[in-house]
Amino acid sequence: MPHSIVIDTNVLYAALRSRRGESRRLLDEVFEGAFTPHVSVPLVLEYEAVLVRESHALGIQPKEARVVIAALLKHAETHQVHFRWPAHVRDPDDAHVLNTAVAASCPYLITFNKSDFHQAWSLGVTLLTPRELRMRIRSST
Repeated sequence: MPHSIVIDTNVLYAALRSRRGESRRLLDEVFEGAFTPHVSVPLVLEYEAVLVRESHALGIQPKEARVVIAALLKHAETHQVHFRWPAHVRDPDDAHVLNTAVAASCPYLITFNKSDFHQAWSLGVTLLTPRELRMRIRSST
């Protein structure tokens, strides 16, 4: 059974930036069915805005960024956000990421900016980097 995760945009960006990093391994495992990413419309819109804007820096075309997002969405479950938790994040622009995790009852939010989600634990969300997630999954099997 795939593990449920919410992927912060910075992890998706890192997955496209380096083919050898933990973020890329995580994305590959999503495509292999080991993880189910959970998304919301605001989160997907952020994925697209950032990856298209940064496509030149990533060495890809904007169209390729959209192809990666479309591939991710084939494996994803989409959720509507009915509650907002802005007080649980340092930057209100990050609230939609935590809101998605809470709406999905998702246990893991995968991010490199753990300090931005300083009170996620109080909502039952565990913050992990891609490496920490892989280590946790490996140790539980």
